[in-house]
Amino acid sequence: MDSARKDFENANIAVDDDQDHSALHFDGENFDGGQARLVQQKKLAYQAILANDGASARQLLGGAPHTVQDFYAHTNWVEQQAAAGTLDINLILGVEGAEIIHADFSTVTCTDCVGLDDQANLLKLCKDCSDNVQVGQLTSGYYYGEDSPFADPVTGSSVSIPSAKIRAVTLGSNFTARIF
Repeated sequence: MDSARKDFENANIAVDDDQDHSALHFDGENFDGGQARLVQQKKLAYQAILANDGASARQLLGGAPHTVQDFYAHTNWVEQQAAAGTLDINLILGVEGAEIIHADFSTVTCTDCVGLDDQANLLKLCKDCSDNVQVGQLTSGYYYGEDSPFADPVTGSSVSIPSAKIRAVTLGSNFTARIF
């Protein structure tokens, strides 16, 4: 049992080894990708169980909770729920065919701290960002270096993150700052 628990734990931790794919972390408003990942992980884990492949099932099931955790940590779901006077969980996470309704790429979801430039925001000089995130629609942070679920329809190239989106940069191995 200890070995099985450790396999599950290691699979959860290993998701953070891949910071290049937004679907793993519900970043970049890649709700469709995050949802597809959870559905796929569940299907593959079920197939592994039927094939009596416990090691693969543990790895698949271990990585899925990390993506679920990141849904709550990297989106404004909690803020939306608090604003509505509830703290409900999202019951459609990982449900096949269920769509997570969210802001689109062109929707303003974040505003700058009043009077501060990007560098000041990066250095966290804005101590209260509670008024920056527009709570009306579900959104998530955008991380530099991650793939974008949005591409230019003509060139196929990733589209730059609009200034009206929550952006984050990694400042060293264990520190991430949000730029509003």
